[in-house]
Amino acid sequence: MNLIIVFMITYAERFGLEHYLFRFATVPDLQHSYFNGFGYYTHAFNWYMFYWLAFTTVVAVLTIGLWQRLVEIKIKARFRSMGLALKQHIWVISPALLIWIFCAAFIYRQTNFIGKYKNKQALLNWRLAYEQKYKSLANLAQPVIKAIKTNVDLYPAEGRYTVNGTYMLKNESNEPIYKIWVSVDPAVRSFSVNIVGIKKTARDEFFNQQFLELKTPLQPGGEMLMKFSVEIIRNGFTPFDTENSVVNNGTYIELEKFVPQLGYCYHIEIKDRQERKKAGLPEIASKPPFTRAYQLIDFETTISTDIDQQVVTVGELQHSWNINNRKYFKYKTAAPINFMFALSSAKYVLKKEKHKGVDLSIYYQPGQEYNLKSMFQALKDALDYGNAHFAKYPAKQLTIAEIPQYKGAATAYPGLIFSTENINFLGNYSEKGTINQSYAITAHETAHQWWANILTPADGAGYAMLTESLAKYTEDVLIEKNFGKMYLRKYMSYDNELYFLNRNYNKEELPLAKTLDQPYVYYQKGGLMMYAIKERMGGQQFNGALHQLIKEHRYPKPKATAADLVSILLKQAQPKDRNFINDCFNDVVTYKTGVKVLNCNLLKSGKCQVDVLVDAERLSDSSRQLPDLEIDLACFNALEMDWKSATKPIYFQKVHIRKHKTRLTIIVNQKPKTIAIDPYRYLLDTDRSDNVFIVK
Repeated sequence: MNLIIVFMITYAERFGLEHYLFRFATVPDLQHSYFNGFGYYTHAFNWYMFYWLAFTTVVAVLTIGLWQRLVEIKIKARFRSMGLALKQHIWVISPALLIWIFCAAFIYRQTNFIGKYKNKQALLNWRLAYEQKYKSLANLAQPVIKAIKTNVDLYPAEGRYTVNGTYMLKNESNEPIYKIWVSVDPAVRSFSVNIVGIKKTARDEFFNQQFLELKTPLQPGGEMLMKFSVEIIRNGFTPFDTENSVVNNGTYIELEKFVPQLGYCYHIEIKDRQERKKAGLPEIASKPPFTRAYQLIDFETTISTDIDQQVVTVGELQHSWNINNRKYFKYKTAAPINFMFALSSAKYVLKKEKHKGVDLSIYYQPGQEYNLKSMFQALKDALDYGNAHFAKYPAKQLTIAEIPQYKGAATAYPGLIFSTENINFLGNYSEKGTINQSYAITAHETAHQWWANILTPADGAGYAMLTESLAKYTEDVLIEKNFGKMYLRKYMSYDNELYFLNRNYNKEELPLAKTLDQPYVYYQKGGLMMYAIKERMGGQQFNGALHQLIKEHRYPKPKATAADLVSILLKQAQPKDRNFINDCFNDVVTYKTGVKVLNCNLLKSGKCQVDVLVDAERLSDSSRQLPDLEIDLACFNALEMDWKSATKPIYFQKVHIRKHKTRLTIIVNQKPKTIAIDPYRYLLDTDRSDNVFIVK
């Protein structure tokens, strides 16, 4: 019996028994947060424990019946004794069986009926079937959403919420629209949509689709209202979704993903080539039609929650009020925004500051004030830098709302940053030499107010270069400006190491301006490359190019592509810098650099003459060329192990390297202890073991 149980535990999933009802003593992973403890899964956890306790009680009685009591006993006799044991312990096994069956029925209803559970294979088949059924309609013309009004009611204790709202739809195509195609996410428990003047409606419950045929076609340029309602249940019996969590304290919902969408859902298509081939589909998943037109919305919402909580979402808070032991908040955007309107609800404390006409707010959990000062400083520094170099920040407010640690580090929305507790609010960065991640992450997310919101790139290759790479660049220059270049060195060292680590374990790397799904390229490499180009061109000229990019491609002008930024940089760069810029964006290039001291002689003047040899290689799969580097050469009066954030070089010079081996002679005011090539580590160097040379 024990062997059977062990076998069930070990191999259940391999036989397709993924449901927790079939996986002995297994329960959903417990998600912990200081907001909510283990709140999300606590209720489900208790039910599963009762379920398995009752099951093990039954197994224990059966095991007693099978127990070998004599030196030799036949198996038939042991099974007969098991029946006797059942009769003798009927007072135990009867309630245990009843509890087991009742718990199983309750869990099954919550998981399968209410939660719409699908195992991995069923979900895969569902996605394949969706594409097979609806791909032929992907080109069906649909209106665009121009304005949204919603009423959202959150019920944290019940793990559910409802949304009632209206869309203002506009036909921006060149042809009449006869049919409105509505899709909702599989997480939606129930939904309804309605348009005045529809001829008929057809509904597909299995795929959460609805088709509304119009009596009068919507002509080009015409507008109409669509009403909708959705209900979503997120209890502990449904798989945890970091973007759609309803908990007692710390609800976070990226609502734009769970309200009705129009037309074919390309994101449902799977990318696995083998599965697609087996299903008779093209091996490569399709992508939405490429467009460079902005599709912004006016957004207005009223959100209710528990009386002791506050709600934060995009837009300006108009007012709040209490009715029937519930609290209501009304928000409205002052200008059109991207289709992004997440919300959070928690027992917040609010701290506010004002900076140059912008209201700064941080909503946080009581007792988690440790990093508020550095976060406010990062908000101010990023606003000042962005306003000075990129474009004027368009809103009157900028808010940070703390959310549970379930989701990454932070996410930026127009005028709003959702920031997780574990890194930004609870991280301890007081020790010397520790990088203040709270400052860095806040600076990065604030940078997204320009690099994702003011400038929204066109979908396609290189999209993330204009969001994440430029946000990383802004983060880097703010760290340098606030803490110093040697402090930034540690940060860039980490990005270098992380880039090469991921590079070794990933498929063939695409150039930065063409990458789609390689985060280590557009995060780590992208930030380093942007900073390296800034160092090459100069900060004023590089930031001028970024300002020009926003000027030429912000709403209502066409969205930018990665090629647009590369083109601007190449036009503004000096001829000597263009090869390097092209390497950064359009090729996959790394370097191998090193430095060696050949001679070090004291001069009569008291200064020191140092002869150094710089080794440099340009490494690329596409071509083998001589290096074309403008690289930092620095001397320090301390060993590398003794360098601190405040350490400054006693000699610093940018040198142009165009050969594999370059001999240089430099004059230093005093004898250095170390000489370093690329001391701040923003070049992609495959081996840094010989970047610092100890002068004997």
